[in-house]
Amino acid sequence: MTPPEEAKTPSATLELSASGNDWSVAFTFRNPTARAIDATMHEPFLSFTLAVATVDGKRLELVQPAIDTPARAVPFHLDAGGTKRLATPFRLRFDPKVTPAGGDDPFLWSIASQPVPVVVSARITIEGLSPMDAQARLPG
Repeated sequence: MTPPEEAKTPSATLELSASGNDWSVAFTFRNPTARAIDATMHEPFLSFTLAVATVDGKRLELVQPAIDTPARAVPFHLDAGGTKRLATPFRLRFDPKVTPAGGDDPFLWSIASQPVPVVVSARITIEGLSPMDAQARLPG
């Protein structure tokens, strides 16, 4: 049987903050254990995927322009019982007329839809940790 402390794992919260006509993307990580966590991440933080669906489950296309930016490995430390917020350079917007290439800004990802309430699901991968899932809602 796994001891209760070892059964606890880090978790992530997806944060979508309104900024004009789009939303910035960030994550807050929580360590519920009595041990510090050390892993490796990359800057800028790109180690996640997003999927978007309406509140009734219809998947919407998320258009992400090609990105070619250098990234460097950096330590990821999370204190015992601690939290850590990581901002990303990415923003989300609704754009029913987005082209398949996504536009000129590689950091602006478009939901190919008129604004509608949606659920954004994230899958986060940090070297040395189990993948984490998080969700947030956008009002549309």
